[in-house]
This record gives sequence, structure tokens and C-alpha cells, in this order.
Amino acid sequence: MVRGLAGVVVRFADVLPEQDAVVQEFVPASPRPTVRTPVRVLRSLVRGLRSDPRVWVEDPRLADYRAGVAALDALDPEELAWEELVAVPRRAAELVDLVTAVRVAHLPAGFVAIGRLLVVSALTGRRGAVADLLLGAPTRTRAANEELSALAREAATVPGLVDLLGSDGPVQVEDVAALAGAQRWVDRLRRFLQAYGHRETTSLLLVHDPTWGRSPATVLGLVRALLPTEGTPEPPVVPRAPGGELVQRAAAGTALREDTHFELGRTMPAVHRALQEAGRRLAADGALDDPEDVWFLALDELPAGSGPRRSVLREAAARRRAAYHELAGSPLIATTTLYPRREASGDVLALGTPAGGGRATGPVRVVAGPAEFGRLRPGEVLVCASTNPGWTPLFQRAAAVVVDHGGMASHAAIVAREYGIPAVMGTGTGTRELPDGLRVVVDGDRGAVWAAPSDPV
Repeated sequence: MVRGLAGVVVRFADVLPEQDAVVQEFVPASPRPTVRTPVRVLRSLVRGLRSDPRVWVEDPRLADYRAGVAALDALDPEELAWEELVAVPRRAAELVDLVTAVRVAHLPAGFVAIGRLLVVSALTGRRGAVADLLLGAPTRTRAANEELSALAREAATVPGLVDLLGSDGPVQVEDVAALAGAQRWVDRLRRFLQAYGHRETTSLLLVHDPTWGRSPATVLGLVRALLPTEGTPEPPVVPRAPGGELVQRAAAGTALREDTHFELGRTMPAVHRALQEAGRRLAADGALDDPEDVWFLALDELPAGSGPRRSVLREAAARRRAAYHELAGSPLIATTTLYPRREASGDVLALGTPAGGGRATGPVRVVAGPAEFGRLRPGEVLVCASTNPGWTPLFQRAAAVVVDHGGMASHAAIVAREYGIPAVMGTGTGTRELPDGLRVVVDGDRGAVWAAPSDPV
């Protein structure tokens, strides 16, 4: 996408270098300008000045993309010939290119609209009001969060459901359906999963990891975190952006990036189903020891599964499985390289990039991943390695957020500002240095976390 917008080259293989198809580490991207960069930048600027970011939803490529996704979703992997089955990921990649083209065509208009609003705000002495003006932009993520909050409120009216959600261990939809009087709530949950089930739990790049639809327990964990509790005020309702043309365009520009990201995830369920079926067939034919070993194969190796080279797949999968487990204890991101250790003074426990939001006090809750969403309680300080849009509902309950990775423009920082809570980004080691239950003060303006005094601040 950056090549289309600015003529800049970023090689994926440089960012995630591999050995024998096993990623070794994450290397921060070093974009390389090309001879086309000045022309591409100028072209993007002109396009942004002439376009309205609101019209991206009318782009015919978006309609073609959704039609293509619907066609993939309609496929039954068990009925496909091998060649058709292994073609599904490539078909999905071609569809993703359509959304990328939509982004290249319309994001410049969004950037220009936001830039104009910043200039006007600065000239009128209202620079600090820009963030508030853009908070009401309706996005699919916001709609999902609102529906999750509604599910949590309704859950409190279903006898036994709050106790079930609060029990130890993951809760499944079948457990909820077994409760007397819970069917209406379960039906609403299933409608939610139908609309938002393709949302990723980790990254769009990790097709192996479950989506919300394949991991309803993750969604139930979010509902648990959002359950109303006595003495905990409801999260503030963020007003929709006001009706001024300039603000509306800027709000649309803000929403464009979020909603196109949401669209990109629609291909994930079909690709996962196809690869699962490929793994099942390869294991049944003796080409793999386990169906799950398909995740240790490269996509261009799959056609070999129907030919005489099948034995090579078992050896490759076993070799890569061993390499993967050997690397499992090593962080993919070298925090000491990305975030050089800063000397803390006094009671400071962690330092990072200030992302604003003032100061808040609360007990630490380290959330290692989506499976632990339900552990967060209202008023706790969310401490995690990183976040993506699937984490957004947790920000409604967190007192503050402290994140190992990321900066001012990362997902967690943007969402924290939206919800008005302090955020400290890029601590590098916050998840290791801040234990569960420790009361801390998070200063989002200074980028510091320190132990809270005996009396709450």
C-alpha cells in the first residue's frame, strides 16, 4: 500500500526474515524511496485535494470484494478438488488487493481532510478540540463495541448468566445455551458473531489464530469484562461528530482506515477452513503426521500434497515444528533494541512514550492475550504486550493502559485517547515488571508508571 501512496518500497522479507519458512525476528521497517516517490506523493496529494473520503463505500471495487468474499464463504472445503482447495488462499489474496486499491485511492482524501481540520483548528486557537471533534466518527469497531456493551447489560438480566461468565475457565456458547431463559441472549450473541465473527484476535497476518467466530469464548470474555458492577459508572457515551462539512470529512477520514481494516479480515474464515481441510487430507494420506502440521508449510508447497513429493512435506513440517518450539522462548521483537532502557528514578517502575490522558491509579492486570480478556475488572490498569481492534472493548473498563510495544500513533494510544484514559506506550518490559494486583499510578503525560502510595492518589 505504501508503494501505491508514496512510491516507497517495504520488503516483507526484510521485516520478518525467515529461515526455512520459520520467522526468526521482527525488524522495524526501513522504507526505501524510489525514483517514483515524488510523483506518487504528488499524485496522492492531488487525489486527496479533489476527493471526498466519504465516497469510499461507493467504490465498485468494494462491492466486487464483498461479492468475492461471499463466494469464498459459500464454498464447502470438503467438496472441493485439491487444486480448488489450495487455490482458496490465493483467491483471498487477490480479493485483499481490491481493498488495498480502495485504500490507495481514498486514504489521501482522509489525510487531507484531517490536515485541513488541524490547520483550521490551529488558526482559530482550538487545536486541542480536534480529537474531541473526531471521536464520534461511526466505525464498525465502535458499532461492535456498542453491541458488546448491550450484550453485557442484557446478560445481567439473565438468571445465572453473570455467575457463569464469572466462573473459572473459559465459557462456551453451549454452556450459556444450557441456562434456562438464556435463548434470547444466545440468539443475540450469534447475530453478533455473524456480523463481526471475522474480527481477528491477534493479527490479520496470522491466519492460524482464531477469529471471534471461531473463538466465541473470547467474545464471552469481553462480555464478562463489560458486565455492569455496583459502583462502576457506565462508560461515557461518545457523541457523534457534529454536522459541519469539514468535521464530517475529517471524521470520515478517521473512520476510513479503521473500516477498511475491518473489511480486510473478511477473507480469514474461508482461508482458515480451506487450510484446515488441506491439513486433514494430507494427514489422512500420510503426508503429514498431524493435520495441524499444515501450518508449518509454505503456501507454494501445498500443490505437492497431491503429487509424488508428498513425503517431503512431512519432513519439512517436522523440521519447522522443531525450529518453532526452539524459538518459542525467544521474543520475536527485541525490546532492548526497539526501546533502549531508560533510567528510572525513585519509585518509577516503567518508562515509555507518553500518549496523554493525564493520570490514573489502579491495580495492575496483565492480560497476555485474548483468552484472558475476561480477567480485566473495572478500574484496573490494563498491561499488555500490544493490542489490535479486537482489544478495544477493554478500554471501556480500564483505568489506564500500559503497553510493551507501540508509540503515539499505535492502536492502543489512539483508543486510549478516544476513551480519555492515560496510556504509556513502548515500555518494552511492562508486562514483566508490573505484577498483577500491584497498585500503580500511570501518568500518560510523562510516560511513567510508579508504585502508588498507601493512600490512593
